[in-house]
Amino acid sequence: MRATSSPVADSTPRPRDLHEGRKRTGNPDDRLTITPKIVLNPKMAPLVTKVRFLLEAGRSEEAVRGVLSKRFAPDVVDAILSGAVELGQPQRRLADLGSISTPVRVLRSPRGYHITGYRGDPELGRRHRVTDIIGRLPNPALDRWRQRIGERQARAIRDRGARRGAAVHDAIESRLRGKPQPIQPDLFEADAMADRALAWLHSEGWTPVEIEMTMWSARLPLAGTVDLWAKRADGRMALIDWKTSRRVYETHAIQLATYRGLDRALLRRSGDADAAGAKGDGIEWLPQYADDLIVVHVSPSAATPYRIRAGALPALQEAGRTAWEILSRGPAVGSGILMDLSHMRLWTK
Repeated sequence: MRATSSPVADSTPRPRDLHEGRKRTGNPDDRLTITPKIVLNPKMAPLVTKVRFLLEAGRSEEAVRGVLSKRFAPDVVDAILSGAVELGQPQRRLADLGSISTPVRVLRSPRGYHITGYRGDPELGRRHRVTDIIGRLPNPALDRWRQRIGERQARAIRDRGARRGAAVHDAIESRLRGKPQPIQPDLFEADAMADRALAWLHSEGWTPVEIEMTMWSARLPLAGTVDLWAKRADGRMALIDWKTSRRVYETHAIQLATYRGLDRALLRRSGDADAAGAKGDGIEWLPQYADDLIVVHVSPSAATPYRIRAGALPALQEAGRTAWEILSRGPAVGSGILMDLSHMRLWTK
């Protein structure tokens, strides 16, 4: 079941206003009004009909409410009982998200994520990082490289690359938030790389909806943080990930496709974050909120976008599920996955 409130807006809300749908005031041309209508998936029609039949037959409203409350949020239950529902595919409106959000706290640590507060979900507790899970996929090419240069040198190259990548990500994030931070002298190239990334972003017409957005699964202990959720004037939306490695790899595509398949996301409140985590408004994430999945390879000289082909999504999502199964079934289940993907056409520029 997918349920969203159906708003009436005089103008498109600004990205940072998404979580303020119920309380925005000010200029009449910039006001967002939320109506009580709830849009239900057409598959819910038999349930709505049955509820109306039971009520007309004299069944206690409280009894029916008790049954519905086991499956649905209180506002959806109220709408079903009062008849304030419409059947139809949920509208993909950014303004909807503010009216169905709930306060969430996300704590980050080297071991993963700890998420609390989402309504309707059980105590979520620890969530494994998506990147850690995907890193468990057997990678014969990477193993051969490590053997060729030695584990010590491989670790040094990895650590140096991770440090540069973190500096570039920080530089991009701080600029997008309008708070540029100084770069360490030995990482001045991060400035140039951030310039390239933002120049590409602006040339494509993408504007931020959420920066460094935490996403998680309600069904599996998985979570991750996508670099950018963005929208364009034509209505398209995208999940965007910055990469500073030597090239773009199959695991990068698996990572972004896995994020798209998660079902919860956090819209942070401005200034409400620290090194340990963040809190804000948790929303039900739908794959339709990301028309495009774009990995952007950033170097000092260029920012090159790699768009994941829609036809490759099933294979990438299956690879993500296989990576998760490795935790319980061992690495043998993932044998050959990356090799198979290397022969597929994953990207379009």
